[in-house]
Amino acid sequence: MVDGARNDRGGVAVTVESRAYRPDDEGFLRRMHYEAVYWGPGRPSFAEAAGRPGFFWQIEGWGERAGDTALIGWVGEGPVGAAWYRFWPGAAEAPAGFIDT
Repeated sequence: MVDGARNDRGGVAVTVESRAYRPDDEGFLRRMHYEAVYWGPGRPSFAEAAGRPGFFWQIEGWGERAGDTALIGWVGEGPVGAAWYRFWPGAAEAPAGFIDT
């Protein structure tokens, strides 16, 4: 499918490219964390959420831990999304949704 072509559900197809996270992506990763946490109606503004103590604790120091992995999705000249994961040393430190192997 070509960029801009309509798909069979009436949407427009675009090519999304990805690249590895860089330290200058920190602000965008914070925004995507906000979007992941507050995906539904009735959510606070980004500024309100960001002002809550500890809101970003799950992604603090991103890239400093072994195994921190993130991809940033791009369309044209701008970021459009992110996917990330972090290994936790144990269940005591892990956030809700932690999967133990």
